[in-house]
Amino acid sequence: MQRYRAQAFSVAGCTIAIAAAVLVASGARLAPSITFPGGVLFLMLLLHSYYSAMRPSPLLATLLGSLAITIIGLCSVGVIALASLQLRMPLIDTLLVRADHALGFDAASVSKFLSQDGTIVNLLTIAYQASIPLIFATLIGQCLISNYDEAWCFSLNIIATAFICSLIALIAPAIGAFATLGVSSDVIARLPLAGNYHLPAFRIFYSAEPSVIDVTQLQGVITFPSFHTAMAVLTAYAWRRTNCIAQISWAWAVVVVFSTIPIGGHYLIDLLGGLILSFFVVCVTKHIYASDGLIKSEFPAISGDRVPTIQSRK
Repeated sequence: MQRYRAQAFSVAGCTIAIAAAVLVASGARLAPSITFPGGVLFLMLLLHSYYSAMRPSPLLATLLGSLAITIIGLCSVGVIALASLQLRMPLIDTLLVRADHALGFDAASVSKFLSQDGTIVNLLTIAYQASIPLIFATLIGQCLISNYDEAWCFSLNIIATAFICSLIALIAPAIGAFATLGVSSDVIARLPLAGNYHLPAFRIFYSAEPSVIDVTQLQGVITFPSFHTAMAVLTAYAWRRTNCIAQISWAWAVVVVFSTIPIGGHYLIDLLGGLILSFFVVCVTKHIYASDGLIKSEFPAISGDRVPTIQSRK
C-alpha cells in the first residue's frame, strides 16, 4: 500500500502550492464555500492516518486516503486552470487549428456530422459526463477487490496528469474549437452539452477583473491537452488486470475520446496530446514500480523485508 501513496501525496502537495502561487499572481480568490468540503477532506485524511497506523485497515485506509487526495489534487488543478486565465497569456488556438489542418482534420465538420444522429449524441454526452464519476468509481472498485497498490497508482496517475495539463494551460491557454471555428448554431442546438459549455467561465476568468473561484462549482477550461482523453485511458488502464472489466473499460474509453470533439469542444491535436501525456505518466509510474522492486530485491533491510540470517556452526 506504501508504493505509490507517498508520490500521490507529494504531487497533490505540489498542486496546492502552485494553486496558491497562481491565486496570488492573478489576484483571484477562493469563495468561502471551500470551508465545508475542506473540513470533510481533512477529516477523511485524519481517518486515513488512523486506519493506517493506529487501527490498521488497508481497505479503509486506502479508500479514504486515495479518494481524499484525488479530490484535493483535482480541485487544486481546477483552481490553477481558472486562476491562470486571469494572467491573460496569449491563446494558442491558431496553432492548434494549424496542427489540425496539417493532419487533415476539421473539428467543426466532424461535430456537424456526429450531431445529426440523436442516439450517437446521447451516448457521447453520457460518456463525457461520466468521466469524472468513473474516476471515483474506479478508486472504490479497486479498493473493494483489494487492489490497494492499483488504487494508489491510479490516484497518482490522475493527479499527475491533471497537474501537467494545468501547467501547460497556464502558459498556453486555448478557448477551444467551437469558439475559434465558429460552429453553427444549428449544430450547437443538436448537442445537449455542446463544446462551448465552458465559454462563460472562460470569458469571465480571462477578463481583467479579479474573480472569485468556488471550488464546489469548478468548470473545466483546459483545452490542450485533453484531460478527458487522458482520464479515459488511465481509467481503462487501471482495470487492465480484471479481464471482464478491462474490455468494457477500453471500449468505453474509445467512446469518451470520440466525445471530446463534439461535446468537449476539442481539436484533434488535443486528443493526441492527451494520449501522449497519459502514456508518459504511465511509463513514469511503472518506473517507480520497477525502482521499488529493485530496492526490495537488492536492499531488503531498507525495504522492510526479512533478511535471512546465517547461524554459526557450533
